[in-house]
Amino acid sequence: TDNFEKLDDMITKLENEEFVIRSIDSWHTKFKSFLEKDNPNFDWSSLNDTTFHEKLSHFLFAPMGAKYRIMFKFDGNLQCGKPAPPILISSIDFIHVGFESATEWVPALDKINSIVGNSNISQLN
Repeated sequence: TDNFEKLDDMITKLENEEFVIRSIDSWHTKFKSFLEKDNPNFDWSSLNDTTFHEKLSHFLFAPMGAKYRIMFKFDGNLQCGKPAPPILISSIDFIHVGFESATEWVPALDKINSIVGNSNISQLN
């Protein structure tokens, strides 16, 4: 949960790179929408580790979030109705714009690597 704000910031920066990124399909963004749809008064400061893992499991088994299950590797088995195990790794799908040559895609890759590298997202536990 410490990384949630950093992930927000990183995704926003990636979305703003419209000359590099065509679209982003982020589990994180959809998870936030899921929580707000479930409870419009959801208090983000109440999202401690226990609540996060309970809500994440609920999201990943709900129609809105089921497609994102493949974007996670957990330290254990994800089971419906039980809190999600600790996350080992997660991913975010994105589509980049078409590039004609290395003179375009190398700087674009460098930009993406810079945004991700400067996000200061630590290992999730």
